[in-house]
Amino acid sequence: MNIETVTQKSDLLSFFIKIIAITALAFISTACGPKEPEVQSKTAVDAAPEVHMTADDFYHPELIKSEFTNEVDEKRFRPIGDTLSEISPRQRIIYFVGKLRRVPTQAQIKVLWYNDNIKDPVLVTDVFGSDTFSFISKFTPPGRRFMSGKYTVRVIVNGKEAGSNHFIIKGVDPFKAGVKISHVKIAKKLNKRGVAIKPSKLFKFAAALNATFKASNVMNPVDITVRWIRGESVFNESVIHLDGNGRFSANIASPGGIPKGVYKIEFEKDNAILKTVKFAIGKASIGPSIDYVALGETIAKNGMPKKKSTKFKKGIPAIYCGLRFLDLEPDSKISIDWVMIEGGTESVYYTVETPVPEGGSGSMNTKWDPGEIFAGKYKAVIYINDELAVEKEFKVK
Repeated sequence: MNIETVTQKSDLLSFFIKIIAITALAFISTACGPKEPEVQSKTAVDAAPEVHMTADDFYHPELIKSEFTNEVDEKRFRPIGDTLSEISPRQRIIYFVGKLRRVPTQAQIKVLWYNDNIKDPVLVTDVFGSDTFSFISKFTPPGRRFMSGKYTVRVIVNGKEAGSNHFIIKGVDPFKAGVKISHVKIAKKLNKRGVAIKPSKLFKFAAALNATFKASNVMNPVDITVRWIRGESVFNESVIHLDGNGRFSANIASPGGIPKGVYKIEFEKDNAILKTVKFAIGKASIGPSIDYVALGETIAKNGMPKKKSTKFKKGIPAIYCGLRFLDLEPDSKISIDWVMIEGGTESVYYTVETPVPEGGSGSMNTKWDPGEIFAGKYKAVIYINDELAVEKEFKVK
């Protein structure tokens, strides 16, 4: 046997055995061997926020109970009156009874009362306590009554809000109602206090006229435009700055006399007409109108109240209304509603209608006699043929 040949065959056999062994090991490693470790991206690791817990996260003060009421037990810090959510503007005092828990020792606690239309609180009160305790905060009207609208009470502990609650003062929210113009009076002269002397809507001649008016619901300084219009043309225009509620005036003058004709005064704000009042110079007619209104307890021979007033004592049996009407058409009627005003709510107590079959101009009187008139704010609302002509407010105290 050739030894060299045997050696070559033996070397080839060893070579093929090694190849088979390596292949088998690779297969076994792939199928059964350990998985490669998962690698987290740097972005994912960086996105995880680092959390730092503080005592506030575990011990945050909380308002767990609150209520508005009209009567409280101040010793036991609990409500004993009616629960209030919609409150009359005549309410004399509102109590806020609350209960806090998890309050740190010597915590600074404030109760803030907000009108939701106003940025700053209308009242801030301080209370003291720790752990779980009850407290009382009270709110009284800044004037004679509360302003209508929505209110929020917030409880602040160490500068952080612990809770809040809400209530409503009933009536018309002045912020939503907007500026109101009323009690417009036109006269040739004003006294030293700016009150119209002998106001009227008919003038035979006038070299100058003054229009006084009452502005209400002026929540922020605002400008209004007053226009004196003759026919369809603007005779005079001025801008009046209103810096709050009150009485204001505008005027016109012409050295040779203001031209005769029918006029109207328009009060405008932001392209909206707030009030329009007609008057005339010369013999021109302004159409059906009420030229004069007076209230009193008794009637004089001329059919008008003997002593006119807008303030009466409670318990009086009757109030008379005397008025003068102008240029009514035939078969007209004049109606008077006697109305009680409660905040933004108005209730008609009595209505009387008087026919004026011949029309024209003249005077009349009527009375409201319920037997006893209680204290409150009222007004006589006068209509001509169901259209509002004029209102006259009065009080019973």
